[in-house]
Amino acid sequence: MKHLGFIIALLVFQTSLFAQSYGEIQGTVYDSNGKSTLPMAAIRVIAGEKVQGVVSGLDGRFKVKPLASGTYKVEITFTGYQTQIIDGVIVRPDKITYMVDIIMIQRTLEMPAVVCETYTIPLIDPDNTGMTTIGAEELEHASEAKNLKGFISKSFAGVTTNAEGTELYFRGSRGGTNLYIIDGVKIIGQLPTIPSSGIGSMSVYTGGVPAKYGDFTGGVVVIETKNYFDLYKEQQNEARQ
Repeated sequence: MKHLGFIIALLVFQTSLFAQSYGEIQGTVYDSNGKSTLPMAAIRVIAGEKVQGVVSGLDGRFKVKPLASGTYKVEITFTGYQTQIIDGVIVRPDKITYMVDIIMIQRTLEMPAVVCETYTIPLIDPDNTGMTTIGAEELEHASEAKNLKGFISKSFAGVTTNAEGTELYFRGSRGGTNLYIIDGVKIIGQLPTIPSSGIGSMSVYTGGVPAKYGDFTGGVVVIETKNYFDLYKEQQNEARQ
């Protein structure tokens, strides 16, 4: 029985691992003038105790992947320059998080060794203008999010609901024709009951749905539940308070 339990646990872990959707972070590192790129700059992506690192190429560009969806801290170091730490960098499932051009500052004795700032989410997604993503913090501060279907219908253009609030209609499509993807698992029809407090990110496609999602007549809602790193960060924030 012990061996059987171990095998079942292993299968469950593998299933959750393959179901997890991953994203990536890309950016370019420049010198203090913002004109010349810096090759071989060290980039570390940190979430809790997990650290993943790369170095920028000859063109100053870097790419860090695969990264489980969640919130990360990005640290950039280069000899002779201040270390830059950018906190709150959000990675979405199956998406690239583009960081604005990173301008390094030459270090002097009067300057601090490390500069910290908070990541700002771009207003326009360069990959898909027909898709909108809402993160865990936005859902947490939205009182309507307790009723997820009602929240989606009120928050996204082109999405409506019936009087009972049990059906979602995308661009006039019939109810039950939508595609919901929960942690990589596809569900056609009705949105499963998920507490908003357990959602890490939610992306809603109201136009220009990628072909990879298949052929259907409704809309697409992609939900990634909070992972270990999200929960770890919440516990750290609560401990600080």
